[in-house]
Amino acid sequence: MTKIVLDRALKNSDAVNDFIAEQLMGYSMKLLMQVDMAVEEICSAYDKENESISISCDVDKDSNILKLVIEDSGVPHNPLMEETADKELGIILTQKLMDSVEYENSDGINRITMQKKI
Repeated sequence: MTKIVLDRALKNSDAVNDFIAEQLMGYSMKLLMQVDMAVEEICSAYDKENESISISCDVDKDSNILKLVIEDSGVPHNPLMEETADKELGIILTQKLMDSVEYENSDGINRITMQKKI
């Protein structure tokens, strides 16, 4: 898995977009835009509270599965259970764009794992 660690991911959205584009080089622009949007929505759920976010990406060309893992070490917070209108729309969009979106907190790490058939 290739990984990038950023301070304040939304302030570094160009770096996030470049990272995703590099990982998906050779794939369609539609896929790139969908993944960028899903990652931005998840990062926005964490970005207000935490200093840094790590984003890991793995493209399994044998099974045609893209796997993204977004982690931070902030206060345990499951954005998939968010109850504010803005967050709900972003999470709903993310869940529609990706095939699976899961949250876990383990050893003080918030982890969102997203997968998509490519």
